[in-house]
Amino acid sequence: MPFDEVLEKVLELLKRQGRLSYRALRVRFELTDEYLDALKEELLFAYPQVTDEDQRGLVWTGPGAASSPPRLSLLPPLLLPPPTRTNT
Repeated sequence: MPFDEVLEKVLELLKRQGRLSYRALRVRFELTDEYLDALKEELLFAYPQVTDEDQRGLVWTGPGAASSPPRLSLLPPLLLPPPTRTNT
């Protein structure tokens, strides 16, 4: 598949899903490391709405950005028994 077609499809996926891992891109489009590097470079340079997250994947931050999945820190805290009072 020509580079421009892959680029267009990746942009569509990013806009729809909000984030894509590099590993998933490599598998989904059968990309070599060199091809993936060129694709990342183009996306990150030419599209300011695309950012790299921890060198793990791409995130769409532009209009219509999907909300990110909940992080562990947003989960409710563990319920602990109330502290006991001591009379002194």
